[in-house]
Amino acid sequence: MRSAGARPDIGPGLAERDGELRRVTLAVERATHGLGSLLVVEGPAGIGKSRLLAAACAIASEQDLQILQARGGTLERDLAYGAIRLLLERPLAALDVAARQEVMGGAAALAAPALAIAGVEQLAPADRGFAVEHGLFWCVANLAQRRPLLLALDDAHWFDAPSLRFLLYLARRVADLPVAIIVATRDDEPGPEPVLVARLTVEPDAEILRPQPLTAPGVAAVLSEQLQVTVAPDFGDACHSASGGNPFLLTELAATLRADGIRPTAAAAARVCDVRPRTLSRAILLRLARMPAGALELATAVAVLGAGAGLDLAAALANLGRPEAAEALDRLCAAQILVPAMELEFVHPIVREAVYGDLGPAQREHWHARAAELILERGAPVERAALHLLLTGPCAQASSVQTLRRAARGALDRGAPDIAARYLERALAEPPPEPERAATLLELGAAGFLAGDPIEQPKAHLREAIALLDEPGTRAEAWLLLARVTAMDRSVPGAVAVLEEALEDLGELDGERRLRLETELGALAMTHPDTAARAAARVDSLRPPEGRTPAERLALCNLAARNCFTVRSAAQSARLTERAVADGWLVADEGADNNAAYQVI
Repeated sequence: MRSAGARPDIGPGLAERDGELRRVTLAVERATHGLGSLLVVEGPAGIGKSRLLAAACAIASEQDLQILQARGGTLERDLAYGAIRLLLERPLAALDVAARQEVMGGAAALAAPALAIAGVEQLAPADRGFAVEHGLFWCVANLAQRRPLLLALDDAHWFDAPSLRFLLYLARRVADLPVAIIVATRDDEPGPEPVLVARLTVEPDAEILRPQPLTAPGVAAVLSEQLQVTVAPDFGDACHSASGGNPFLLTELAATLRADGIRPTAAAAARVCDVRPRTLSRAILLRLARMPAGALELATAVAVLGAGAGLDLAAALANLGRPEAAEALDRLCAAQILVPAMELEFVHPIVREAVYGDLGPAQREHWHARAAELILERGAPVERAALHLLLTGPCAQASSVQTLRRAARGALDRGAPDIAARYLERALAEPPPEPERAATLLELGAAGFLAGDPIEQPKAHLREAIALLDEPGTRAEAWLLLARVTAMDRSVPGAVAVLEEALEDLGELDGERRLRLETELGALAMTHPDTAARAAARVDSLRPPEGRTPAERLALCNLAARNCFTVRSAAQSARLTERAVADGWLVADEGADNNAAYQVI
């Protein structure tokens, strides 16, 4: 471990960042003493946020912290807990079986749906949501007890909503953990979840770093380092004006000047004016165009596939053989387009945006559709293919509908109904074949309800599904969900009316499903003065059932509640309640946090 106050070897590229480095170092040192913190690095693209995170990792490495990293991407923003899975899956996989069971034991087991950890008991769907966030917290806490942690999270403005919600949950509880959280986010890129990102920056204990543009002397120092020659003051001033002091744009400017053979002299200062930041995207594309065949295609494939793509998949998408792809990769790394690493990644999001932005709308759809096909062919997680289908237009492909529905179920299993709803909305737009339309609508209605969509949307989807469904049992479940959605819209009388409509619609339905609708109607109606009398008549007409089935146990609950409301025999109420609970069967039937939407779909 290095001595306090000593600066580690964090490499070049941090001109005029001493203040930020001191605050990063303090956050890391606090973690070594068991004190957690949240540091948010905020600024425009290219200002040096990623470089500060890299410096934080170097400092943490010298302090013997375990370093967990994740980076957001424009493609992965619709992958449920995608950023958190990137953060935690590999460290957990690296543990031996005993250590993994220890880290994932107790409350941490609640995180299993989000992380897809094998060998950990899965929860009933109704228990997900808050429980997953709580489990992830304990997973991080258990890892931190083994060794203090640095969580380095880059491009958080592109994180998926479930990951951001967990970060907020963790940030509010990190003070007593040996964990330093450092989050980098753009303030010039709203991303898909700007409110959640903004909430991170206003957390009471969050410390905000806003790196400033380089001064003219700072620009001159960086240019001297990169060009390996002394820079004339006039030339440095011209570069400062052209780049706005943005470190990344300055680096690209220097590369363009070097490629054009422009030396940093006072006489050449006027030529810098022709190379403005707005032309740097074209400069990147021109650099690619000058490279041998295959380089542009591979770079485009990586831009389409997103961070972490493997060479084999990228080569297939680019229609390149393995040797040609390997040669193109080497050239792209040498030209500082891609990072030289096992997983393909651009050196900076700005470079990726330049390559991806050069594709026309039709080209993008073609590339993404082909990417989805290749991902499915290779047996990769179905959600990876669904991410690409979200970026294509409808084409009436039944296989696409099936992929999106499967991905939605996976998102629901991880406690991310908002992500599931997006997959299902896209599936509905495909559109699904007529035999699948009702099921898709039912799933969308349930997911939209759980995601907190405006109530009228799930109600409309459920109404249309009911009109299309033929099987009485499924219709009954759809009616039940529609009633609960209506009740959540602060309309108990409306929900009661829905259930009465359901019972009339399903006139020939009998047995367990009919009793379920009857008990739901009674339970809801007893809670509102306008419907209480109707409820009393229905409940009073019931004979106490045996309590052998879920619906019978709920009916016993209604009878017990009716006894209490009418101040009847307390002993009778107790007997009915005991029969309803049935040694825990009632909780097993309904879940500790009953949620009919999960049960229906």
